[in-house]
Amino acid sequence: MRKRRLHRLLDVSLDNPGAQVSLSEISAQIVHSGKILGNVAVDPFTLQGKTAGTYHLNADITLGENATVLDLGRLLDKRALDEMLVNVSAMARIRKGPARRIEMKDIPLKKLIETVK
Repeated sequence: MRKRRLHRLLDVSLDNPGAQVSLSEISAQIVHSGKILGNVAVDPFTLQGKTAGTYHLNADITLGENATVLDLGRLLDKRALDEMLVNVSAMARIRKGPARRIEMKDIPLKKLIETVK
């Protein structure tokens, strides 16, 4: 079966009042009603310390195994965003310290979008 994949450049505005953080192995799942709608992989990047700015991130989005293109259409429905969750995983390294895996589960997609605008 051929993978259904989309490559996008994401412009993400972030404010980091803390130390520099390097992020790698960044992945996320978008879930709706227990169904994985899509998987997202983002290229590594460094979040500069004590700065606010826009980061241009390369992302590959793959449609979930049992998801349809119509399921992704729900992302355009603002009411459906309230019901969608995101699971995020990444390796994070603060300054030159050891890298650690961070995982966040069941983040409301709507809240995540509002936070990173």
